[in-house]
Amino acid sequence: MTGSTGATLELLSHGPFARIMLTNFFFFGALNTFLLLPLYIQRLGGDEADIGLVQGLYWIFPKSLELLKAVGCPVDDVIDLRRHFFAGGSSPVATRQIFDAVRRAAIVATAASEA
Repeated sequence: MTGSTGATLELLSHGPFARIMLTNFFFFGALNTFLLLPLYIQRLGGDEADIGLVQGLYWIFPKSLELLKAVGCPVDDVIDLRRHFFAGGSSPVATRQIFDAVRRAAIVATAASEA
């Protein structure tokens, strides 16, 4: 029984299933951030113009990657840069998710030490 559990964990933690789980995590994390960001900005005292500016800036990077597609496809034919190109698109989102988690942990730790 233990051997089959280990094999199941190995199967779930490596390969295509793990990539799908990570892809879903980052996709829905970015979608959640985009949908909840206006509420957060409004809570900080921002108006509609601030919300529009921040949401516009949030999507500038992916749109700039689409503009680079005209250059990226011919370069990809010569040098296989596809993996690095897509990693560059998801890295800012992942970095932001990690930064927010660390910031929230620091806030909780500060509040716990003050209490």
